[in-house]
Amino acid sequence: ADLLHCVVGVQVSETTQRRLTYAAGSAAVTVEEAEITRLEQQVPPVADAPARMQISLDATKVPLVGGAWTDAKLAVIAELVPTVEADGAPGVEAVNLSYAARWEPAETFGRTLTLEAQRRGLEAARDLASPNDGADWIQGVLDYVAPHAVRILDEPHAAEHLGTIALLVHGERTPAATDWVATQRQRLLEEDPVPVLAALDQALTRGPRPGSPTGPDGLSPQDWLAREVAFFHKRADHIRYAAFRHAPYPIGSGIVESGHKVIISPRFKRAGQHWAPTHLNPLLILRTTICNDRWAERWPLIWAQQQTATVAARQAAQQLSLIHI
Repeated sequence: ADLLHCVVGVQVSETTQRRLTYAAGSAAVTVEEAEITRLEQQVPPVADAPARMQISLDATKVPLVGGAWTDAKLAVIAELVPTVEADGAPGVEAVNLSYAARWEPAETFGRTLTLEAQRRGLEAARDLASPNDGADWIQGVLDYVAPHAVRILDEPHAAEHLGTIALLVHGERTPAATDWVATQRQRLLEEDPVPVLAALDQALTRGPRPGSPTGPDGLSPQDWLAREVAFFHKRADHIRYAAFRHAPYPIGSGIVESGHKVIISPRFKRAGQHWAPTHLNPLLILRTTICNDRWAERWPLIWAQQQTATVAARQAAQQLSLIHI
């Protein structure tokens, strides 16, 4: 609006800006839904894709009108290119990032994500890595959109869970706890997970130290410790960091955590903002369209849909007026 005023001298009120933005976002949602439906009915040829790619997912809280908070889901797809680490070891870097974001249940986010996955040729990637924080809903989305992905537990999240076990067994911020966590992290980076899993079982057998805190939802220290140990056993195939580094695959999900700062926070977490649920997806889709650098490509489709909706609304109003006459 500022640019329009500067260039051609036309002023647009904030109310009009807001109305037009929501209309454009709603049209963009309709356009993408139609494209997803067409994709399901007739799968196009698999697009060309880089040999090595990454997909990572996460959710972040967004404030709603009334003071409640809700989860906005974000997926980031990237190309992986080889690099050399500081110690001379081979590494990878994520480049050419693109985003998909929605406010919707995990059960439908996989379907939404198929459009961006098809655009990027995710299915054709020879190697597809997916480092994530270990949330169960993420695994369900990957089952839908990228079942061939190599699933990796984000290493800093693994360290947090190791820290919880150390807290319960050795005490908070004690030298024994710090040393134990450092030892297990180093072993995971250099060895097969089996020795670390054995160390976790030993910690469970030892049990929490007296005076350990209760866990989330009132779990007893023993039950909390058992849950943390089970977390690693359930994800044993996802913590093979030595093999992942040798491949090499990324062992961190930083691209999606940084994605929240690029996509979600600048637009949805400004001071004093609270969102009506119906406005979230229209704004999320416009935000990802801009950040994916697809505005020039997508705007003609969005505008055409807006025109179609306007004509339909006008015809409906005319029919209504005839009925009253």
